[in-house]
Amino acid sequence: LVCVMLIVTGTLMVLSRYAVDRDRKINSLRSLLIGCAQACAILPGLSRSGSTIFVGMLLGVNRETVARFSFIMSIPAILGAAVLNAGEVIAHPPAASSLVNLAGGTMMAAFTGYLAINLLLDVIRKNRLPWFGYYCFAVAGIGLATLAVMN
Repeated sequence: LVCVMLIVTGTLMVLSRYAVDRDRKINSLRSLLIGCAQACAILPGLSRSGSTIFVGMLLGVNRETVARFSFIMSIPAILGAAVLNAGEVIAHPPAASSLVNLAGGTMMAAFTGYLAINLLLDVIRKNRLPWFGYYCFAVAGIGLATLAVMN
């Protein structure tokens, strides 16, 4: 399933080259449709940001606008995951000696996340999402080849 969904993600990214930028605003209907794309990304291998950005572009929303909207849409999902894991952390709190490592890891994750978002925005501005699509095809091919060898 992951390999198939990577192929779907790759196809969406390659097809994004043909999306016409009509500079439409994000209204309620477009938000709902972009949200449906995010819901579909519960499938493993289907990129959440890739599918939401693709659907927004397909609906004529400016590339950079829909990318920023996609990142904003991720906030409730990230906070929800944090809330779901909070009980585990409360039940089994980390040792005091690990807090420095946790803080360092959190800061590095925030820093690299910031860099990744800026890189993705640059890729979107330059209409180079198809490159990510080819990467998805390659990873799916490696995964399918590995499955074929193992069976």
